[in-house]
Amino acid sequence: MNNTVLIGATGFLGSYIAENYPVKICPVRFEDSLEDWKKFATDAGPIDHVILLSRACRKATPRRSISTMLLEVEGISKILQVFAHSHIVYTSTKVVYGLTDNDVRPMSRKQITDYMLQSIYEKPINTVVNLPDENFSERKLTDLSAEHQLYAQTKLILETLIKNCSNTYSIYRIWDITN
Repeated sequence: MNNTVLIGATGFLGSYIAENYPVKICPVRFEDSLEDWKKFATDAGPIDHVILLSRACRKATPRRSISTMLLEVEGISKILQVFAHSHIVYTSTKVVYGLTDNDVRPMSRKQITDYMLQSIYEKPINTVVNLPDENFSERKLTDLSAEHQLYAQTKLILETLIKNCSNTYSIYRIWDITN
């Protein structure tokens, strides 16, 4: 994992990975310039894998808006340019299925990380995996609140960017994370 970059090391899942695995932590943020991203990539050396956990949202309500969506799309676009030849491991969400906090299926950070590390060690190419991988009833996005709809749409746009602009990828649609 020495050639693995972690983007989003301060979050709940990212802090667990940063504390337990030898990854290079990226200090560059979505709003930073493409030049800042290029400099980090050059300084980091050859990167085989990028674990992408970061997202753009506010702490206060509304947490997500058009501006956070655009910031996240712009940030992921820079990452895909800079790490064009790296395998992208991206975390998405159950919300893309119209599911919310009423549909709880927790997995531990360790369990989720173990699945994600399979992308690095076993090299499955271009996969989308649900965590947990269980049967569920998909709902319409239009049944979600406006903020959840925006969140789901943002994640779907980003998944599409990653699928179309990365060399290889693994996308994990995560339900709920516990310790």
